Amino acid sequence: MAALRRWLLIGLFTCLALGLGLQPERPDYVGLIQKGDARAAAKEYSFAASAYRRAATLRPGSPLPLLRLGSTFLAQAWLDRAQGALLAAHRRGGWTPELHQQMGRLYLGLGLPAEAIAQWEAALAADPGLAEARLRLGWAYLDREAWDGARTAFEAVLDRWDADGRERWQSAHYGLGLLLALEDRVAALHHLQIAAAGADRVTADRAMAMGAALEETAPLADPAHAAGTLGQGYLRVEAWSLARQALTQALAAEPGYVEAMAYLGHALDYLGCAPEAERHLRRAVQLAPTKTLPRYLLGLYYRRREEPRQAVFQFRQALKLDPRNAALYAELGGAWLDEQNYVDAENAFRAAVELAPEQAGFRLLLARFYVDHLIQVRSRGLPAAQAAAQLNPDDAEAFDVLGWAYYLVGSLDEAGRALSRAVTLDPGSASARYHLAVVQRQRGQFAEATYQFWRAIDLDRTGHYRAQAMRALDLPVE
Repeated sequence: MAALRRWLLIGLFTCLALGLGLQPERPDYVGLIQKGDARAAAKEYSFAASAYRRAATLRPGSPLPLLRLGSTFLAQAWLDRAQGALLAAHRRGGWTPELHQQMGRLYLGLGLPAEAIAQWEAALAADPGLAEARLRLGWAYLDREAWDGARTAFEAVLDRWDADGRERWQSAHYGLGLLLALEDRVAALHHLQIAAAGADRVTADRAMAMGAALEETAPLADPAHAAGTLGQGYLRVEAWSLARQALTQALAAEPGYVEAMAYLGHALDYLGCAPEAERHLRRAVQLAPTKTLPRYLLGLYYRRREEPRQAVFQFRQALKLDPRNAALYAELGGAWLDEQNYVDAENAFRAAVELAPEQAGFRLLLARFYVDHLIQVRSRGLPAAQAAAQLNPDDAEAFDVLGWAYYLVGSLDEAGRALSRAVTLDPGSASARYHLAVVQRQRGQFAEATYQFWRAIDLDRTGHYRAQAMRALDLPVE
């Protein structure tokens, strides 16, 4: 009788569980890992994290789901959560090559490149076949100007081709192209052309831009100007350490080369060498007080240093030399905005549009000014956003701003269409996802809004829209 009562109780609990929508059987561990991997591959990181957490409860001794969880948080630049997951993985399984690899990513995100390099070297010492760790090591070496180490790492990635590593292969070719441009133009162009044909469009575009800069150096017999042109190419693709090397070579060949001096100051600024950067930029202004470029770059330097008054002065001086330069007016508007001088900021942004009416970027800046600061959205912001979207119908940011402008003036249907267009054009836009979610919730589309809020949490690497979306979902914001 006792056994019968026990089975009746089990049956009753099962019926209650099913009625409440609970799962009486534990999900399969392997299935959860696979589900998490699929979600992570689709950049649906919140859903991936949920699957990995559930898997971790099923196998309390396994570090694997926690390693996957840490990698997911790293993809979101959610560093505190990543650190917690990786330390938990260490407690379960100690140091492994995969943990070293992920800790390298964490340290780099924390701004500790030397520690990151040490972790990737440890990972490769234990498992030389970790292509991802080797590629990351190559880029870290390049950033620290360890050229030989970077070249060896990139070449090793290419030597260990695997069908699943096409983007790594493209990135390694691009890295070699950048490195070789300083010494072997033909070999560099070969690698850059291969990288330009790859699937990752950001890398492909940068490879094409660098290849174009390298082509410009061909007819230049003057070594100083050849190095200067190459340095400008490095700046365009944000290869700051290589830009410093090329521009230093240009100045060594011609100490009075003002453009190279100014561009070197710009590169040093991005490398965190502020006093040296300012010294080069101010020297360039002194040597060529009638040139626009040094003052423009010095203005950018002061904006990055959060010294808007100094930036305004430099941009205004530059505009005296080149009064029809729309880009200068755009930067002046940004500097005025940094000072919260909205009247002069608006005038500067409007001047940029008037000087270059066909440039969608300037119209978008003007639209953002009105929309982001809730200034005359209906009368000026919305028309500016409409014009920006018309000029560039494939720009997701333009449709994001347009959709938000429609929302602010109460046109929910138009807002939904514009923001859906923005998400279609750029599925990775956290801003567009968040704005679309707000509009959908306002229209009573609660399930759709919840999904988009989660996607904003997944995709926002800055934390701004992530925090906004978490508040919308009544989740605690860390």
